[in-house]
Amino acid sequence: MIEGGPHPKISQEESGGDEISEIAPNPGTEYAAVHFEMSPEQRRAVVEFARWAVGCGYGFASIAADLFNCLTAQELSLGWGSRMVCSTQACRAAERCSFIPDREPECVMPAHLAWYAGIGAELGNERPPAAEPPAV
Repeated sequence: MIEGGPHPKISQEESGGDEISEIAPNPGTEYAAVHFEMSPEQRRAVVEFARWAVGCGYGFASIAADLFNCLTAQELSLGWGSRMVCSTQACRAAERCSFIPDREPECVMPAHLAWYAGIGAELGNERPPAAEPPAV
């Protein structure tokens, strides 16, 4: 989220590239809001990164790499320039507030982000003790 208030705005990856848009509810979609503890300087760095990403192209090649990663349990990253998918953008933004993922940001998928934030723990999806990421 890059702007709060009655009409909060987010920076997100779309098929045409990164864009800023209002958070609009989609019927039948569940959302999870994750709160990161951060200083005002870290918050500014996250927002600056999100604004920098606006206009970057979408990481279509990353989708092929994600498919390969799911099928082989390997970590392949494909892409060029600053193109990225939404989970890479979220991970790279979180790095600005001292978050260190357990893999390269280009190999982080939405399920990893949920796992890092503890979403799903109530369903018994607990993190493996040996791979405990830093607190977010």
